[in-house]
Amino acid sequence: MGDRVQPRPVRTDSRPLYLQATEAIRDLILEGEFQAGDRLPQEGEFAQQLGISRSTLRVALGYLETYGLISRRPGLGTFIATTIPPRPEDGYLTSLDRFETLLQIAERANVNVTIISRNVSEVPAGDGIAGELGTSSDTPVTRVEVVEAIEGRPAAYIDTYLIPRLADRSALAEYHEDAITYLASHREFSPTHTRSEVWAKNAGLRVAERLGIPQEQAVLFLKESFHTRQGSCVAISKNYFVTEIFRFYLIRKLAVTH
Repeated sequence: MGDRVQPRPVRTDSRPLYLQATEAIRDLILEGEFQAGDRLPQEGEFAQQLGISRSTLRVALGYLETYGLISRRPGLGTFIATTIPPRPEDGYLTSLDRFETLLQIAERANVNVTIISRNVSEVPAGDGIAGELGTSSDTPVTRVEVVEAIEGRPAAYIDTYLIPRLADRSALAEYHEDAITYLASHREFSPTHTRSEVWAKNAGLRVAERLGIPQEQAVLFLKESFHTRQGSCVAISKNYFVTEIFRFYLIRKLAVTH
């Protein structure tokens, strides 16, 4: 790496340090601070530069190796991959360990996010939504549909259902952030955690039209229910992401068996 790279401590927010370290090292690589084939500093030195423990650094390096940005060679050290995927074509990475809006993800990646369509309506809850929100199927709920673009390209369709008493439809129509951020302003019903499911699915007609992709193209589907500290479900969000733009990761610790 030579003398040109001087990593700074990665403690920038309240997230787990291994997530911050993963992103910090990834950014150094993708922004060209490290060159293809460079050897990283020894673990002890690198961990000290980043202000983290060696065990935290190893977790971060494990993820980066899985993603193909580094390779570890026994007895020789850790090296930057000889072929580094360009940015942004490699997709925007974000962790599933915590909830983030598309705007927050994009701000970290230093890219421009715009809302290209927003629709607020009142619809019957239906059986699926009603069961999770604890209402009857014919109870009206507030639906907020937002299509967001990265650098002008449709990237995400966010379809959110809120308990009506928590949502002012006219205010939501003019609101410039996501519906969940709006909901968080209600102190009594502010969500504290989500229950999330993620899988790939083929885009139906409605999703395809909003994202400007062929019908039946695979998209990444993230369904989340938002709960208060008391356990009440106050919103359901169905999120559809264009797969070549987004990649999500999850780092899990292994259970100790000895």
